[in-house]
Amino acid sequence: MVDIKDYREYWEQYKERIQGISDVVPLTVDQDISKMVQDIRKDKMVLFMLVPETKGSGVNVDAYEEKNEGVVFLGKKYDPQRGGAYACIESVQPVISEIRDMMMEDMASGCPVLGTLDIDSIRIVPVSAWYNVLAGWMIDFTFTI
Repeated sequence: MVDIKDYREYWEQYKERIQGISDVVPLTVDQDISKMVQDIRKDKMVLFMLVPETKGSGVNVDAYEEKNEGVVFLGKKYDPQRGGAYACIESVQPVISEIRDMMMEDMASGCPVLGTLDIDSIRIVPVSAWYNVLAGWMIDFTFTI
């Protein structure tokens, strides 16, 4: 399984690497997330990262590998009176595309965290009304360790 400290630090770099991301938040206890989400300002775009789920596979100990399922969500608060969730999803789309491109660049350069990213596994999904106030995009992907 991936070292979650390295994983968190990898995603925290995106705040500096991509203009527009105001914060990177590891997702933990649901109650804490709900409170934190309510405190986000409407003009801030936040990247949320979940701890990857890991599944092992292999025919023997010499051929064992672990597949990690990663999920990140980029979102911001939307105002139902001013364009709603669709306008918010539309405004976040260029940044989620930049994140996807950067993930693939990191894979190509042999990044210690996403150097084994399975490009075929990348799935990007629009999300609205997350915690009733956020809209944006979720990326899920697989990488091996």
